[in-house]
Amino acid sequence: MVKTTKNLVLIIILVSAIVAGTIIGIVVWYFTSVASQQNPYATNCLLYQNHSSEKVDLSRENNSEELLNQLASDNLILNNQHRVVPDINNDDVALIKRCESNMIYKASSQAVNNFNKLVSNPKFTDLRQIEQALRNNSYYQYELTSLSQQADFGDQVNFKNNILKFYNAFYNLYGQEMFEKLLYNIQILDVLEDSIAYTNRLADRRGFFQCIVFGPLVGQASLSKKQYDQGWWAAPDNSEVVVHETGHALANFAYILKGSRNLIHSNFNPKPGVCSKLDSIGGDVEIYVNKVDPNDYLVKYLGERAGISSAFPKQQTLAAWSFVQSEYGRSGVKNYGGNSELFAESFVQWFLTPDDKKGLNWEILNEFFTSALKDNYLLS
Repeated sequence: MVKTTKNLVLIIILVSAIVAGTIIGIVVWYFTSVASQQNPYATNCLLYQNHSSEKVDLSRENNSEELLNQLASDNLILNNQHRVVPDINNDDVALIKRCESNMIYKASSQAVNNFNKLVSNPKFTDLRQIEQALRNNSYYQYELTSLSQQADFGDQVNFKNNILKFYNAFYNLYGQEMFEKLLYNIQILDVLEDSIAYTNRLADRRGFFQCIVFGPLVGQASLSKKQYDQGWWAAPDNSEVVVHETGHALANFAYILKGSRNLIHSNFNPKPGVCSKLDSIGGDVEIYVNKVDPNDYLVKYLGERAGISSAFPKQQTLAAWSFVQSEYGRSGVKNYGGNSELFAESFVQWFLTPDDKKGLNWEILNEFFTSALKDNYLLS
């Protein structure tokens, strides 16, 4: 009888513990999920519940990469995005601090290892092989070999290897079909005013065409490091601009519905022209696009993963800005390019962040580019 009583007590204790645990779980879920749907400031902005206790050092000179520092010292971001972020209040500041403090925990080793597999089995060993694989027409060149010679003195081999590494990873992630449809031309100009590079696109009754123009400063590590230290760019690598512009091309490609992608670079008669001067023949565009621009989907995805509902676009934007450490990316004009620079700089931050600096903000971008973007826009 005593034994039975003891068992009964243990059962009661066990049931009570389960009930208490369930209640605690519901309360935690409410404040991390439901409450944040009603109050965007209720979120703790934690991207992953189970993460390493180790931290990585993401700081730069004078903490130039931090969003709060940029908002305090430069009106460029808020002036450009005034329709989305009209003002920053104390709750916004607290939200940004939570987001920035949570992202510096070390990314999971599994995520890092899976990323490194993208470059462990290279498809290409030479830039000319990449140029040939990209080719989808007989009219225009893909001047990657010439581009590799623009690096700082003594850095050409490193720049070439970085380009190879990037395009191999891109091919392994998104596949041959997308790779050979992505661009119809990569052009190099000796003089390029007001910009370092740009991605150009054209849509007319023939279909859709896009290409990239690189200026003479592309590939210079000294420039990339300076822009990185100032908090303007997301990475100090000499391949930063190459990755950035390809990020634009990726978003443009993804935006087109899969059923219309047969019209990408499908009709070169008459030719669309070199990238720096596109020749439209007019007519109705028969290309259909997704309901959500991939550039905007990135902000929505990061915001929701931080526990903020899409009903609060301002707070979603602040969370996304906290995770993507690039003033250039944060300062895109809302009605002129929107979140496209944020997308491109996110792509840079994802691909070029070294292993020892991969925090939870890198891990969520890795999840976005290797899974969410592919699944949502049918890229594989």
